[in-house]
Parts: sequence; structure tokens; C-alpha cells
Amino acid sequence: MVGITAENKFVLDTCAIINILENRSIADLIKCHIDCENSRVYLNSVSLDEASRKGYGKKYVISKISEYLDTLVIVKDVTEENHVNAQRLEKNCHLIHHGDSAIAAFSVDNKSTLVTYDKDLLKGCHILGIPTFSPNRMIGGITA
Repeated sequence: MVGITAENKFVLDTCAIINILENRSIADLIKCHIDCENSRVYLNSVSLDEASRKGYGKKYVISKISEYLDTLVIVKDVTEENHVNAQRLEKNCHLIHHGDSAIAAFSVDNKSTLVTYDKDLLKGCHILGIPTFSPNRMIGGITA
């Protein structure tokens, strides 16, 4: 399991949300490595809007993520300050693109680990020192 403390916080990006919704075993895999019950799990407005555009209603997403991860999820808006910081992230690392940058900035602002499948976002966050967690790496036995 990832080093767990009472204050662990995680932000799910859009790909993580959709992967969990499409394959509940992904949530079970995440729960094997993250103590969701004793962590804060955030869904932000950008990820919810992106999921909604892909056919996943916001209420459905919130309900199913909460159910599948066995935790209360916290829904928060991405702030204007997050968007300003997102532009800085994009300028500092070409691997982080619009949308992803807002989610990454939100994660930084909330002192959270970003859960994502996006390889470029993972690399970009690593370069910028933003904590990430990739469920893909857990499948291969790699937890970093």
C-alpha cells in the first residue's frame, strides 16, 4: 500500500474516472494500494465536465466512484487561481496540456496525489515534482 497517513488526498483525473466506471476491478486494484477509506478522494469540476461530455453524468460519476472506492468523494470546483497556475504548468512543461494542466494545478493546490493513466501527464508531473499515482503501474507490480 502507498504510504498512508490520515491526511492522504487523491485527485482522480478524467481517464482514471472513466477507467474505474468501465471496469470496477480497477477500483478494487486501487483500493489494494490506497487506503481510500482513510483518505480524501477529490473529483473536480474539470474532470466531471470532461466525463460528462463523454456520456457520464455528473451525479452518476460521483455516486459510482464513491460506491466503488468505498469512500465519500469530495467534489470541488477548479478555481480561477488553479487556471492561472495551470497556464504556468503548461509553459514549464510541454507534456502538460490544457485541461490536464487545470487538473494538475488543482491537485497541487489541494496537496494531493494525482491518479492518472495519461503517460504524458505522468511524465510532466514527474518533471515538475507533482505527486502522481498510476494504476497501470500497479498491474505490472510497480507502485511508484
